[in-house]
Amino acid sequence: MLKNRVTPEDITINIDKDAPVPPCIPGHSWGDVVHKSDVTWTACWTDNVQGGRKYVRPGQSSFIKGVSDYAKFENARLLASKYEGIVADYTRLLDSSSLRDRDVGLVAYIIDKTAIRMGNPKGSDKADTVGGLTLRREHVTPATKDGKPLRVKDELNRLNIPVPPMRAKGVRESGSASAQTPSKAREAFIPKDKPSRNSRPRVIDSDSEESEDSVSEEKEEEEETEGMEVETEGEYFIKFDFLGKDSVPYINTVPFSLKAYSVMLRHLAMTPSAKDRIFQCTSSNVNDYLQSLMPGLTAKVFRTYHSSSTQDRLLARTTGAGSVNDRYMQYQAINREVAILCNHQRNVAKGHDTAAGKADIQHRRVMAELAIAKLQVLRCAKQMAEAQGLPGLTKTVSNRVAACSINRKSVVQGQMLADGITGAIAAERRQNLINRLHKKEQERRVRVKKAEERGAKIPKDDRKPYTAENEDGTIDLLVSEAQMEHLLKSAKQLQKEKESAKPKKEAADKPRLSTLQNLARFKESAVANGTAASRLSKMAALIKKMDTLKANLDTLESKRSELDLNKNIALGTSRTNYLDPRITVAWCKRARVPLSKIYTRTLMVKFPWALDVEADWRF
Repeated sequence: MLKNRVTPEDITINIDKDAPVPPCIPGHSWGDVVHKSDVTWTACWTDNVQGGRKYVRPGQSSFIKGVSDYAKFENARLLASKYEGIVADYTRLLDSSSLRDRDVGLVAYIIDKTAIRMGNPKGSDKADTVGGLTLRREHVTPATKDGKPLRVKDELNRLNIPVPPMRAKGVRESGSASAQTPSKAREAFIPKDKPSRNSRPRVIDSDSEESEDSVSEEKEEEEETEGMEVETEGEYFIKFDFLGKDSVPYINTVPFSLKAYSVMLRHLAMTPSAKDRIFQCTSSNVNDYLQSLMPGLTAKVFRTYHSSSTQDRLLARTTGAGSVNDRYMQYQAINREVAILCNHQRNVAKGHDTAAGKADIQHRRVMAELAIAKLQVLRCAKQMAEAQGLPGLTKTVSNRVAACSINRKSVVQGQMLADGITGAIAAERRQNLINRLHKKEQERRVRVKKAEERGAKIPKDDRKPYTAENEDGTIDLLVSEAQMEHLLKSAKQLQKEKESAKPKKEAADKPRLSTLQNLARFKESAVANGTAASRLSKMAALIKKMDTLKANLDTLESKRSELDLNKNIALGTSRTNYLDPRITVAWCKRARVPLSKIYTRTLMVKFPWALDVEADWRF
C-alpha cells in the first residue's frame, strides 16, 4: 500500500477558542478545528498505511516543552522528599489480606527496585514486550547472587513457607474481567500459622487487641532461634529475563527483601503455567494507588528519580582531579551506569568495527609522532652534550640513539616495534611502504631512461636503485612506549649532570622547576653562540610538541574506549529524558569542565532553564 498525500481536508487543527483560524490554501478547507486545552498537539491526521494518528507537537526548544521538562524533574525531586514514606506504604501492602493490594504492592516494589516500565497487556499481533505489570512466570526466577536459578518449591521449603494451592487457569496476556477479582485459591496461601524462623519479627502495635498469649508465643519462638544462623535481607535474589521496550532484552538479578521475596515465591507457586501472568491487578489499580501516595506519581517518575539521584550521588563522589579529559571520562562512566539501570541498550551499529579500526589507526599514528618527537628531543640532548663536553654522557646518548636508527630494509620487514601495532595494521602499512618504494623505483627508471636517450648525465640521486633491499640510509622509526621512556632517561641525565655542576643556591624545599624552565635556565648559562641557543630553542619547541601530542593521545584513547564501551548502550536516551540537566550543569561548574564537552547545542537549547544553577546545586 502506498502512503497518500496529506491534504488539508485530512487535518484536524487544535487552536485556542479566541485564536483566528489559520488560512488554508485556496480551494481547500481544514478537516476540523478543535479547541482542546488538555493536550499539546496542534494538528493531527490519520495515516492510511498503519491506521494510526499522526500528531504535530511543539519542538524540543519550545516554551511548552521546557515547562513540561521542568515539571517532570521537579516531580522527581518531590518523590525524593517522600521516598521513604512511599516505600513504607507499599511494603505494608505486602502483608495485606487482599489479593489486589498484595499484587499492587509487589508491582510497586518491582518498579521501584528495577526502574522498569509499567507495561500493559497487548494483543497477539503486537511485539511480545512486557513490563512490571505483565510479567509472566517464565520471566521471573528465584536465583543466587550470581544468577544461578533456584527451584520455587525448594525455596519455599527452605524458608518454611507453606506451598500455596495453584490458582485456576485463565489469566493470560489479555487481561480479562476475572483478572480484577481476587481468587479464593489465591487467598488461601495467606499463612495462618506462626511466623517462620527466618521471617522478620512482626511489630505489635501498643493499641493492638492481640492477647498476651500470642506475644508470649512469639517470645518463645525467638528464644528457640537464638544461636541459629538467620538469613537477613540482601541474601535473596530474583532474576528477571524478558524483552522490554523496543524488544531490548532485560536480564538482571535483583536483591529482594525477605518479605517481598516470600510474596514473589508464593505468586510464582500459584501461577499455573510459564505463559500465565503473575499479577492479576490492572494498570489502573497501580496508577490509582501511586496517585494516592503523591499526585503525579507514575512508574516513569520512579525511573526519573532513580536515574537523576544515582547520577547526582555518583558525581558528588568525584574529586575533580586529573585533566579535563579524565573528568569527562568519569562523567561518561556514571552516565553509562544510569543507562544500564534504565536498560537503554541498542544493537551494535553496522559500522562500529570500521569506526573502531579508524580510531585505532589514528591512535597509532599519534603514537608514532610522539615517539619520533621523543627521539628528536634525545638527539638534541646529544648535540648539546657534545657542545658542552660533559664527560661520559656523549657516548651513552649516542649509543641509545644509534640503537633506534633502523635501516629501510628493516622497515619493510617490520614497519615498527611499537606495542600493539601488529596483525592487519602492520601488514597494511608494510604493503603501503613497499608500494611507495616500488613507485619511486619506477619513476627513477623512467628518469634514467630519458637521461640516457638524451645523452645527459644521470643525476646522482638516480644512480642507485631505489629499493628497500638496497637502501642503506637510516631513518627515524617508531619504538615502543617503554623503549621511548627508557631512551629519554639520557635527556634527564643531561639535565642532572648539568645541574650538579652548578652551585646549589636554591633552597631544598623550593618547588622543582618544569622542563621548560630548566631549559631556560640552561640557555642563560650556555655557551654564547648561535648554535647552542638554536638547539635549546628547538628542544623547547619539541617538548611543547610532545605535550600537545600526549594530550591528543589521551583524547584518542578516550574515544577508542568509549566506542567499545558504548557500542550497545544508548547514553543519549537517559541524558535527554531521565537526567535532570541541573545536575550536569552544576557538576561542570564544580569540576571545571566545559558544558559543551557533554551537552550538544541541541540539548543546551532544550534546557535553557537549567544553565544558571549554582555549582553547589544538588538534586
